[in-house]
Order: sequence, then structure tokens, then C-alpha cells
Amino acid sequence: MSQFYTYPTSSITATNPSTGTNGSPAPTSSTEVAGIGADGNLHPISVDNTGNQNVNVISSTLPAGGATSALQTTGNTSIASIDTKTPALGQALAAASRPVVLTAAQITALTPLSNVTVTPSAAVLASGTLLAAGVLFTQDCSQYQSASTHLTSLPAGNVVTFQISNDNVNWYSCACMPGGDLTSILTTTATLVGSYTTQLNSRYFRANVTTYTSGTITATAYFKNFGNSPNSVGGYVSALTLDGSGNAVTSTSAALDINLKSSSITVPVSMASTPTGAATAANQATEISSLSTIATNSGTQATSALQTSGNASLTTVATNSSATQGTVAAGVAASKADLIAGQFNTTLPTLLTGQQAAVQVDSSGRLILGTSAATIGTINLAAAQTLATVTAVTSITNALPIGTNTIGAVISAGSAGVSNAPIQNLYGTTNITTAAYVQLVASTTSATNYLDIFDSSGQAMILATGAGGSEVILAYVPPGGDQIRVQIPAATRIAYKALSANATTGYLLVNFWK
Repeated sequence: MSQFYTYPTSSITATNPSTGTNGSPAPTSSTEVAGIGADGNLHPISVDNTGNQNVNVISSTLPAGGATSALQTTGNTSIASIDTKTPALGQALAAASRPVVLTAAQITALTPLSNVTVTPSAAVLASGTLLAAGVLFTQDCSQYQSASTHLTSLPAGNVVTFQISNDNVNWYSCACMPGGDLTSILTTTATLVGSYTTQLNSRYFRANVTTYTSGTITATAYFKNFGNSPNSVGGYVSALTLDGSGNAVTSTSAALDINLKSSSITVPVSMASTPTGAATAANQATEISSLSTIATNSGTQATSALQTSGNASLTTVATNSSATQGTVAAGVAASKADLIAGQFNTTLPTLLTGQQAAVQVDSSGRLILGTSAATIGTINLAAAQTLATVTAVTSITNALPIGTNTIGAVISAGSAGVSNAPIQNLYGTTNITTAAYVQLVASTTSATNYLDIFDSSGQAMILATGAGGSEVILAYVPPGGDQIRVQIPAATRIAYKALSANATTGYLLVNFWK
């Protein structure tokens, strides 16, 4: 059996404080708004702390013409291309500048350049005084082209070096003309008082006392923008006026001296009229006519008779010259001879096959016979002689003259003579080791040229000369000994040391010969 509940028919009144009427003030409360998510459930709409709604765009279609990454890349490329065509600030050459085309009206409206007066910088003086080594003065030469340094005090032994630099740190020698004379030899240093002139091509110039001995050194230098130098013409310009085209403006009444720093510079000069007395085409024609007259009346001319006489003289010279000429190879001797002079050289020339050289003499003009070993018969020693190694001398007719006579080595069949007392050593009593030298002779009596050595130790030995601890090897002595040619001066210490092994048995016998 069904039951029904009947609600009373009276009305129910309810209010919602979050609801308001359009056009009226906003309500004081709010209702949370939710949406249905992809999972089918309600989800509240999210806002930040200030009430702004949080929006998360998952995907969106750009409006027509909207910016994209590809479009931005294209724009960057265009901007970079424009940047490469825009020159840096400042003046640029034509190849690096953007062309600008002016209309005829704009060109007409331009104001032409007016005359510009160029006035060079005034000259300047620099000076210095020193009582020691150091820099007398240093001058910045940016506005100057020449310098004239006057050394008014420079005692003997002192040296002043002229130097240039571009950074005022690294300095290099600078060539100057002594006395300002273009024909004099250039020098980078001064040892005498006087004037030294140079052209300036560097930023800085200085006079530096590089060697000081004594006394007071004083210098005064005059710098100017145009000076007397190998690349200069005329004096210096007091004022030069250029017109709008860059031409020098002058007149017939004003002389103009121009300095040319380089031969590649062209200075155009225009004149309103020719100065009085200047060369003209008419004047030049007159001078040519006068020169022609002078040439016609220039004195006695060459004649056939004079030419015949000259030919005869030349024939005589040719005959006498040919009479003294002989063939290089073996052949008939010439009928006459020329006086022959020799050449002195501190180092003799070295020739190859087929080459020739002058006859060589010593510093006194004496003929050099040679430096190779030779067999010489009779030597007449009338004056001091210098000989090489002589292997056989049959006789010497004169005694050696007073002075220096140098003979390399003379091998004689006769007795040489004893130069020092002979020595002996018993190795069993006095061992000679490889560790140190043992003195044999403290000081030789006279010069020694030949040694007889007998050594029965069975070891190779070392013969040396010189002070203890500073011995110099003279020869290596083989086991059993040897005959050794030497050149040992008098008063020489002689020492001996083992080479192969210590010498402890046997004998050492040494004979000394002159």
C-alpha cells in the first residue's frame, strides 16, 4: 500500500548572497565555479592570490600573420646582412663606404672649398749638460723634419750616440752628417765637438752619452720642420696657401721654397704671369743660337794629320805592350819584361784548378817561397828568412842574421845534443797510476825537440806538460816506448800518467835532445 506525503502549500523563501542583478552593485559573497574534466568529474577553476584566473594553453592556432620561429630566423638573417653593409663610425675609404648619388640641384647648392692656409710648426731648441753617461736630451719630433745637434763640449774619450725611436722605449742608432755637409761620411756617434745634422723620419730623437770618461758634455739641438737633408729642396715655408682644388696659390712677386719629403709628392703651383727675366720660348731659341755659334768657333778641331800622329803613338804603345807578353803555357819567352810587384795578404788565397793569383810577399815585400815541405840545396842567409819544413840542407853559407829567423823543422844527420839530464823510474818503487800525473822534470834546462822513451811497464802512458793540476797532453806513449819529436820550451814542467792501467812493474827511461 502506497503512502504519500503532501508538502504544505505555503511558499518557501530563500536568498543567495552570491547572486546579484545585472547593473547593480556586486554581491558580497561568491559561489565556487567548477567545470567537468576529461575524467567526467567536476574540477574547480583555479585563480592566483590576487584573484586572476590561471590559464594553461595546451594548444592554440596562431592568427593569420602571427610570428613564428622560422619567420624570426629569416628576420635575423636580414638584419645581419644590413649590419655588414653599414660601415663603422669614422671616415672610410670609397670601397668601404655606401654610395650616395646627389641630384644636379643639390650639387649646385654645395658650397665650394675656400682657400686654406697651412702654417708649419715653429722650430724648437733642446739642450743638455752631463757629467756622466746618460741622455743629454730627448725630443718629440712629430712636427719636425730635421735636427742639427751642436756638441759644444766633448772631452776626449767620451762618445755621444745619436738615436731614434717610435715608442720612446726602444732606441736605435741614427746616422748624422758631421758639419751638415752632404758629401761627408755619415756617422751614428760623435767623439769631437761640432755640428751633426740628420733628417727625421721617426717620432723621437735623442743624444745619448754611451761612453763617459771625464769632463763636462754639453749639447744644443735645433729642430725645424724643413731642413737641409738629402731629400729636401729649398728652405722651409713660412706660410703656404692652397685653393679649393689643392693647388698652391702664389704670385710673381713672392718666392716660394717647398720641402719635398719624398720624391713621390707632387706640389702643383700656378702663376698669374711669368716673372721678369724668366726663361721663355723666345729666350730659349736665342740661347740655342748662341750655343751653336760657340760650337762652330770652338777652337782647333781634330785633323787628319793629328789623328795620324795619335795613331802612331798608339801603335808604339801596342808594340811595347805585346813585347812583354808571353804565353801562359810553356813557350818562347817574351823579348821584354815588365817590373813585377807582389801582393801581401795576412791570409794566403786558396786556388782551384786553372785559377791564378798575384805573387805573394810578406809584410816587408820579401817573396814567399811556399809553406810546403821542400828539399833545398844551398841557402844563403843574407837576411832573416822564414822557411817551412826542410828535409835536406846541403850547406848554409852564412850565419843566421840578427833578428827573427823561423825554421819549421830541420832533420839533421849529425848529433842533436842533450837538452836535459836523462831520467829513470823503477815502477816497482814508484807506481804511476791512471788517477794522477807524476812529475818527471820540474823545469827543463833548455828547449827540447826530440825524446827517446823506453817503457817496459806494458801499459800505454800519457806524456804531458804544464803546472800541477793544469797539465796539457803532449803525446800518448805506446807500450814499450817511442821516439817522439816535440817542441818543449826551456823551464817547462813534464809529467807522466798511466792510460791503459796502473804501471807497477818495469822501467821508464827518457832521454832529452835538442
